[in-house]
Amino acid sequence: MFIILVSVVALALIVTLNIIFDSVAQDPTTSSALLSLIQSPAINALNLIIVMISPAAFIVGTVGSVTMFIRSRREIK
Repeated sequence: MFIILVSVVALALIVTLNIIFDSVAQDPTTSSALLSLIQSPAINALNLIIVMISPAAFIVGTVGSVTMFIRSRREIK
């Protein structure tokens, strides 16, 4: 159950960060140093990694939670 919560929070965080980064990058008064940092390949790679890990963690957490629920119901009977 914990991994589901973490993956949902990570998804919400990455969406928020993408919106903030995009709005800063579109602002014409943004300094060139900050703009180059936001548009760097490292930030893009980190973003891609998080976007790929979050759904996988959600699926693993969901399957694990369902499995533990079924396992606990069998032990009661």
